Amino acid sequence: MIDISQIIISNITKRYIFYIPSSIYSLIESSDFKGIIPKERYDCIMYYNETGTLIDTDVEDIGLMEVISKKSILQKNLVALLESKSTLSPAAFDVILKDYVIQIESHQYVTSLMYENITTVFPNIADVLVSSFKFQAHIFNDHYTQLVSHFQLKNKATNLNNKNVLKNFRTTVSKGYLQKDIAKDNVQKSSFKNLSTPPSSGTYKMTDAEIDLFLLQTVFGVAV
Repeated sequence: MIDISQIIISNITKRYIFYIPSSIYSLIESSDFKGIIPKERYDCIMYYNETGTLIDTDVEDIGLMEVISKKSILQKNLVALLESKSTLSPAAFDVILKDYVIQIESHQYVTSLMYENITTVFPNIADVLVSSFKFQAHIFNDHYTQLVSHFQLKNKATNLNNKNVLKNFRTTVSKGYLQKDIAKDNVQKSSFKNLSTPPSSGTYKMTDAEIDLFLLQTVFGVAV
């Protein structure tokens, strides 16, 4: 039997653009995960393509349309969930749906945070990259809205805030995972500002360990 949960979760970070802000460097270096991210990896824009391969050079050449096509990937995930609902037992489907919603809510929060702060972290960033982060955030917001509509979600599954997100970026990648340096010149090191509309609290609070595991496995592709 195909593990539908593993497939749809792995799809989340296909055609996915991201960065690790240097404003959290001291936070990570003062934690138990000191040294896990090479210093040159901060303030670098990176991208996972449709096969999940990491691209960390000439990211601006990827093209906005490729990032926008992320919508079709998440749409396929939605179809897979709807099909699973009709074939699996309610208990089994509920487990799959809950795991998926936790992932989507976390990415919804992180992608919005990255977009709102992209020009602060990268003052001279190309407009096409700003648009890429903007559309990616919108795509995750729209996808979550679809999940709410189709599966009658009542409350947020997670209770994330800026502090938790920054704190949990500490478990990102091993030293050997990202090697090439594409750091921008004259990057301004500044903390993230607050989101204008943070996600509301839900009935389930995601633990630090769960957020760490989420970031390791889905955003940064580290096997644990």
